[in-house]
Amino acid sequence: MSDFRFIEKKLDKWFSKSFHELPSALKRLVIAEFRLFTWDNLSPEQRRSYANQLDYQHDPATENHQAYWFNFHAELQELEKQLQQWEQTSTPTALDLQQKEQRIAQIKEEIAHRDRLEKLLMKRDFPRYIKTDPENIILKNPEKLIGMPLALNSLKNRLGATQEELAAWIFMTELEGGLRTYKPQNHPEEFQRFYFEPEMNRDYLTLIFNCWFDESEIEHFEPKERFISGKIFLKILKDSDQNDPELFITEMIKAGRINELHPITGATRASLPDDPSLPAIDTGLFSIDEIEKILVEYGMTSTPLQPQRTPKKDETPEERKERLLSWHQEELAKKASGALKRTAEREGIKRQTLSEILKR
Repeated sequence: MSDFRFIEKKLDKWFSKSFHELPSALKRLVIAEFRLFTWDNLSPEQRRSYANQLDYQHDPATENHQAYWFNFHAELQELEKQLQQWEQTSTPTALDLQQKEQRIAQIKEEIAHRDRLEKLLMKRDFPRYIKTDPENIILKNPEKLIGMPLALNSLKNRLGATQEELAAWIFMTELEGGLRTYKPQNHPEEFQRFYFEPEMNRDYLTLIFNCWFDESEIEHFEPKERFISGKIFLKILKDSDQNDPELFITEMIKAGRINELHPITGATRASLPDDPSLPAIDTGLFSIDEIEKILVEYGMTSTPLQPQRTPKKDETPEERKERLLSWHQEELAKKASGALKRTAEREGIKRQTLSEILKR
């Protein structure tokens, strides 16, 4: 279905119309794609929902997402099949009965574990995916992009952001208050959207090192959620004399008081301690707002965890130019060679962008 991603878009203004009111081209589309249903027997909301499902099923952007959950539920069904077989197994001896009871208990625990994992992963819509937008698959104006070091430096100077926090914002994407990210393709002028995928290397910090960002988006980015790493969270708890920091985090997650995310696996052993396939707690990412509420409630610390940030100031182009000129003079005084580059990195912009600003 070559135009699958346009089904909902093509029908957008027609979901409230009867079949006979549709243009001929859309009638053919409805007959071909809605063959399991009768258009006129569905409500407008049902029609849109079904069109959305069709797009999801055939969109290349959802392939990894579909494969992940297909395998997840296939393994769950296999466990349920094994459980049924063991429950029907005869036990002529006491030893057979003991073995049966042990195996049934083990399978039930594995099924319960998967149920917990599914609920956990669904909280963060893991693995992530965004419906393919043909206009955004390839970005052909790389002059608007900056590399990760520049982007991180800009966010660090203005928001006090960390590399781990940047990874969380990439995971969230712009749909949940995060950031869009791009990776260079074979052609030097082409950059494709980057998303974390479950089969990737678990070292998500290495994965984002070669990411590129929209320069203007970085300059104006205001996050809806702030994060710290599990490593820092554990240190905070340890410094607060918490006897077992890992157990404390696990209990808070179990109680629904805090959530975590991991860009590659969705969760760590903080959420499921008995799952050796999940990464260590210190690699997880945790919401600062949720952590601060817990720490205050337990009287562990009164120090705000929100990173120090430079107050946002509405500058006129002239004021920004004067500030950057002053910075450039400071860098020249330190060392003339590379002063322009260092000033650009300090602002979190490209050297060419800085040159254009200073020439205005």
